[in-house]
Amino acid sequence: MTVRLAKVGRMAFAFGNTSFSSDINTNGQIVNETMVAGFLPEDEGTILLEGVNGQHGALYFDSDGKVTISGSMNRGYYFRVCGCWSVK
Repeated sequence: MTVRLAKVGRMAFAFGNTSFSSDINTNGQIVNETMVAGFLPEDEGTILLEGVNGQHGALYFDSDGKVTISGSMNRGYYFRVCGCWSVK
C-alpha cells in the first residue's frame, strides 16, 4: 500500500490511491507497518479508504506509530485514501 504524506505546519495529510493483493475483512487488526516519525499524531490519527466498489476501511494509528486496520476491502479494486491530523 502506498500513501503519500505531506505536512504543513503542525498538520499532516495523507492522500492517494491504493489497491490490495488480498481481501481484507477485519476489525482492529494490528499491521506490521508504523507511521513515519515526523508524522506521528499528538493523540491518534485516521486515514480513510473509500473503494470504487462502495467498500470502506480505515487505518488508525496512535502517537507511538502503531497502525491498525479495520473494514472490508476486496482485492482487485482501487481505494481513494485521505486523512489529516495534528502532529506532535
